[in-house]
Amino acid sequence: MKSFFKKLSFIALFGAFCGFAASCGPQETPSGVTGDEFAIEVKEVGADYVMVASYQQPPTASDFIEAFNQSVPGVILVFPNNKNTELAALQAQRMCENAQVFVIKSRSDAECYAALPMIDFTCENMEELLPQIEEVIDNVTVVTMTQASKNACIDNVAVQCGDFVATIDKRVLASGTSLDAVAGQAIGKVMDENEFEVVTAFVNPSVSDGIKDGITRFVADNFRYTEVTVIDTDDVFYQIILSFE
Repeated sequence: MKSFFKKLSFIALFGAFCGFAASCGPQETPSGVTGDEFAIEVKEVGADYVMVASYQQPPTASDFIEAFNQSVPGVILVFPNNKNTELAALQAQRMCENAQVFVIKSRSDAECYAALPMIDFTCENMEELLPQIEEVIDNVTVVTMTQASKNACIDNVAVQCGDFVATIDKRVLASGTSLDAVAGQAIGKVMDENEFEVVTAFVNPSVSDGIKDGITRFVADNFRYTEVTVIDTDDVFYQIILSFE
């Protein structure tokens, strides 16, 4: 194992958790990991530290500094999942004195999850590695699905309180009273534009096993050469996040 592997760690942000640090080498059970399947999946691609937080209490710069101090010293890459956490990470980056910190311009849990296993860790030049990471993230398409809390009109689409809404880049893909139907419509529209090789559904505890199975069957029946995976999360905001690679 090259010395670079021993110096590279990752801090990333996701869902009800707001972050994990990952290194390239094999790890024991990371600090802060819960039984959440998403955390376990992320650990398998290199996680070694999990910051537990919530949407109501996102991580602060001090939280990041604490995570930096518990990570492998050397080079740390930070994968934010929204603008607020990016700002905290950038503040921590300026405060950090014992590591070289890079904040990646990621905007979702799915981008981070997709990026980690695709990064070429044999690359020892950060000027080469960072564009690789950006390219992987640019090739990830993310659809978020949540339940409307009030009547609204979005992109000329009438949404009723209680409807499930699937959006991509702030654009409504589908809406309706049936979560599995909306998920199917969203997947179909994205795949019609570009038949991706991998679909990953990150689902929160409110999503039934029947809906999970329905997503798997829909992809298998309609896109036979596309791999589909369903991962349970503790996300409290989105019912489903769909990642397309």
